[in-house]
Amino acid sequence: MASQKKRKALAVYLAVILLVFALCVPVLQQRIKQKELAADLKSLSGEEKTELTAEELETEEGRAALSPLPEDAMLPEIPLSDSLPVPETDLSEMVWPIQGQVLRGVGLSYAQTFSDYRYHDGLDIQAARGAEVVAALPGIVISKERTKEEGVKLILEHGQGWVSEYAHLEEAYLQVDNYCQAGDPLGVVNQPGLQELLEGPHLHFTLRQAEKIVNPLEYLPPLP
Repeated sequence: MASQKKRKALAVYLAVILLVFALCVPVLQQRIKQKELAADLKSLSGEEKTELTAEELETEEGRAALSPLPEDAMLPEIPLSDSLPVPETDLSEMVWPIQGQVLRGVGLSYAQTFSDYRYHDGLDIQAARGAEVVAALPGIVISKERTKEEGVKLILEHGQGWVSEYAHLEEAYLQVDNYCQAGDPLGVVNQPGLQELLEGPHLHFTLRQAEKIVNPLEYLPPLP
């Protein structure tokens, strides 16, 4: 009888240990994910803090320390197509890549993900996840990539040095060297990558000419 009671007690003890373990594992997994996300965001923001909080920006020292990129800021060079014909650029043909509210424009603005002010090189256009994105101009796909920072991103060349970029996509329909016309579907919106994680689903749309950032609002037609 005594040995039977010991076996029952041991079984209950083991059951309790297994239950505690089962409850703790999801919590530990969540904490690991949070630490990985924090590390990714820290690596994006860089070791040297050139971005300022709202309180720091209000001080004279903060404004002096802030050095946003100028309107003609240069982006990393992307090799343009030199083997395939590229359509002539007619900016009067430009269409909105997606219909929605512009959350952030080109220039210095508050970055919700990093809780500071920093230079923004394009338009963040609010859209529901799964909403279709179209080409703003006729062009040829010169780059298609997927990163943690920007999700799926397509880069189109439009001739005469004009390039447009479409980031935070879930999937892209076109491949490199595919042609498209203005208004042709490119892909669908996804949750944003780490670079704009807290902004909610949107399209990050960038326009540049000869490696210089251009404000798309100067050429896009008024929204209906």
